[in-house]
Amino acid sequence: MFQQQGKGILLGAVLMLALVVLFTGGMAYTDSGAFCSSCHVMAEAHKSWQNSSHRELKCNECHAPHNLAAKIPFKAKSGLRDVWAVTLGDVPAQIKVTPESKAVIQANCVECHRTTVSRTHVEKLSGQDCTFCHRGLPHGRTQK
Repeated sequence: MFQQQGKGILLGAVLMLALVVLFTGGMAYTDSGAFCSSCHVMAEAHKSWQNSSHRELKCNECHAPHNLAAKIPFKAKSGLRDVWAVTLGDVPAQIKVTPESKAVIQANCVECHRTTVSRTHVEKLSGQDCTFCHRGLPHGRTQK
């Protein structure tokens, strides 16, 4: 009986480890430019990103929450919305940023550029989104 129970525990542990590895790998891949650019509507955004000062970052370093507890549902919601649009053939010619995404992008800009923002921007631009002045970064004009 104990031997059977031990095998069950071992099998459960192996399955759990496999799920963790798949989840971690899946999360990393779906953060990447390769994944994001696999949708034709993102081709122009991907090309402009490759020519930007942010090209070393993964897409979701800007476009998703950094906190894992917030990131998982955010990515699930965004992903399902995108799959739904592709399935129905309802993909817009121009991507529109949702208010939720805009808030995430703003928070990530401030988090990564905290030192610069605190020295140069806070008093002058309090309450202003970074994209008001920096809307061309990193998806501005495409270099040809």
